[in-house]
Amino acid sequence: MNPTRGIDKYPEKGRERYLTTEELARLGEAIREAETVELPWTVDATKPKAKHAPRVEKRRTVIGPHAAAALRLLIFTGARLREKPRADLNKPWRSVAKRAGLLGLRIHDLRHTHASIGAGAGLGVPIIGKLLGHTKAVTTQRYAHLDIDPLRRASEHIGGRIAAAMGEGTGSAKGMVVPMDEDQRRRREGRARTR
Repeated sequence: MNPTRGIDKYPEKGRERYLTTEELARLGEAIREAETVELPWTVDATKPKAKHAPRVEKRRTVIGPHAAAALRLLIFTGARLREKPRADLNKPWRSVAKRAGLLGLRIHDLRHTHASIGAGAGLGVPIIGKLLGHTKAVTTQRYAHLDIDPLRRASEHIGGRIAAAMGEGTGSAKGMVVPMDEDQRRRREGRARTR
């Protein structure tokens, strides 16, 4: 008799997060700022030791060149954190992600981003899978989301051609492609996956 019989499984939530081009730009800027100018930090006034915090102008922290290089290596190669063992990346990562406005972004999401950009560039799943060290194509397909930029360019190109053929795009706003914001895009993608 199976002791787990009759117990509902905990529903697993997929975390398929990858960075857009704009988010990558913010992340790059935050890493550069963190290793040169230093990142500002805030004090939680509700904490007992808050009154002993340094003055506002002194509340800055810098990440070391090795931590910055390790973060870049993870972004540029799509490597897993444990493939480049560094025990000291969590705090620098949280600081950089916060500064870039990417709260909730995990280091592992950099791997998803690497694969997504490869997919958007037209690299095949077998090539991306080899780069990521996957043995099964199914595993790679979970990572290889299409980056929105190639999709947007393709949609704008097709829509523009159709609008031009219909005589809609000349001299007026008719037929122009209106870009979606990030929330609209994510909702649309979520609906497409459930169909």
